[in-house]
Amino acid sequence: MLAGRFTPSPSQVRLADAVDAQFVGPGGKVETARAGAALPEGTVIRTGPSGRATVGDETLGPDSAAVVSGGHLRPLQASARPGPSAGVGPGPQAAGSAGQGRRGGPKPGRASAAAPQSPPAGALTPTSKPAQPVEPQARPAPVTLRLTAARRPGAVALEWSRYPGPAFSGYAVLRVSGTSGPRYPRNAIRFTGDVADTTFSDRGAPSSPLRYRVVALDDQGQVVAASAVVTVSPA
Repeated sequence: MLAGRFTPSPSQVRLADAVDAQFVGPGGKVETARAGAALPEGTVIRTGPSGRATVGDETLGPDSAAVVSGGHLRPLQASARPGPSAGVGPGPQAAGSAGQGRRGGPKPGRASAAAPQSPPAGALTPTSKPAQPVEPQARPAPVTLRLTAARRPGAVALEWSRYPGPAFSGYAVLRVSGTSGPRYPRNAIRFTGDVADTTFSDRGAPSSPLRYRVVALDDQGQVVAASAVVTVSPA
């Protein structure tokens, strides 16, 4: 881990090291990250495929994004899909399982007395009743944020609807030039942890065609709501 100490200020940190990295200030302007650069609260740092950025004793690795929050780097994680449930799949086999001829187990060609076994869970016995069907639980409908974006003199003004759900941790504003869709966290240009902060003036917006999207994150860093992509015409 690279050495370096951030400036002891609650509203600003200083880059100790940066390679193949950019930072986006609170106004939306994208700049090349260099060692010694002062980063105010809310600055988003993005690294390239071979990049890194260090603040104090915290290092952001390649192809990642983070926001300056409370004098530290808060990683903006890509939203992960839930994996398979725990315990699914075959468990470890006990040594000497039947039919394998292992030491201590039954040998081929020789019968052994089997101890009475309980029926497997869920099996029907002469006195049991069929299990009642269980209705699958409906998954909660995804939340959609309403986003508007319009060019103003010197900036693009954005406004979106407030996230209504629990466990909120922040909004991320995404922006790309051209026709591709903005992706989180790669295209994040702004982060706010205030659920009521639903406006942003993108003063660093280029004059080319732009596409915006806003996502809401829960306290696990997962995307729980998103707006549609909104296109802004060139200036």
